Amino acid sequence: MATMNEHGHVFANCPTCSGALTSFLIGDPQRGGPYGQIYRQIDPSQTEIYRLARCTGCGAGALITLLATNANGGGQAELTDFYPEAEIRHVLPEAVPEGIVKEFREGEECAEAGCYRAAAALFRSVLDKTLRANGYKLKKGTSLEQQIDLAAADGVITASRRKRTHDEIRTLGNYVLHEEWRQVTPPEVKVAKEYAAYLLHDFYDDRETVLALLREKNRIADEDRTSDDE
Repeated sequence: MATMNEHGHVFANCPTCSGALTSFLIGDPQRGGPYGQIYRQIDPSQTEIYRLARCTGCGAGALITLLATNANGGGQAELTDFYPEAEIRHVLPEAVPEGIVKEFREGEECAEAGCYRAAAALFRSVLDKTLRANGYKLKKGTSLEQQIDLAAADGVITASRRKRTHDEIRTLGNYVLHEEWRQVTPPEVKVAKEYAAYLLHDFYDDRETVLALLREKNRIADEDRTSDDE
């Protein structure tokens, strides 16, 4: 959540800095003067101020929206919006395949931009790609629901994780992809993101142990796949 100090500078998580908490200055400290702002009068007693800012970490621009309580915007100003702002990014295991990491990060970015249906679909895709990469998508065809159940039966994920993966990721993603339109809320996406991250930790935190278990269960993970298995 972005905060503003008494000088008007903002502290927020920067998307371009991979979600790191950084400061956004409203003017160039060397040249002096603000980067720029414009006013929009809402009513005789309230004015919105749109102010440019710059990340001290990467130099990316941002927009601060303030609400001032008098007609000329010179009164006490309250921070009402800051864009773009990242959420705290999940730390993922180093062994997670690059494509799955990118899929997960894109889901985070969609959620941060308020595109919650897109984010839900991407976290479902993370689930699908993870199970495929671990040998649960069989040639004859195995539904995502069945793949989750197989991973639980093999002992790679717990029964509790199996239930939450069904409820929080697969079902929500299915609503977006296959059902009539409905609004997807920020709390729903937040939970889907959390359980997608948990699933990646289940499969990739201790990769060698998981690979040994998969081999014991005759699952062909991507690491063991040959051209004949394609």
